[in-house]
Amino acid sequence: MSDEVKFPGETIKLGDKEYVVPSLSIKQAKDLWPEILKLNEGVDVSNLPEKYDKIVKIIHTAMTRNYPELKEEDLFDVVDMSNIKILQLAVMGQSGLITSGSRPVAEKLPVM
Repeated sequence: MSDEVKFPGETIKLGDKEYVVPSLSIKQAKDLWPEILKLNEGVDVSNLPEKYDKIVKIIHTAMTRNYPELKEEDLFDVVDMSNIKILQLAVMGQSGLITSGSRPVAEKLPVM
């Protein structure tokens, strides 16, 4: 993967590599909006794996702005239970979907 990135973001170490995780583009956010809004609906232990799939998809979509060759499947090897929330907050926060303190900008915006 290239060390040069096009879009600024939060530097996060995944495995043995550091990534610059940018915000979603307007187009990406628009395309993912239904999934973003549904993230917190009915979260329980039975559907948590499905929610994590959606979060990884959102994270991957944002990361492809700087790492177009990155495959979503590859993220499942480096995203884990200890960093998934950090990544979600990085993408959502930089995209303007949450404010400081992990609070949604609007009541219906998700933060798991």
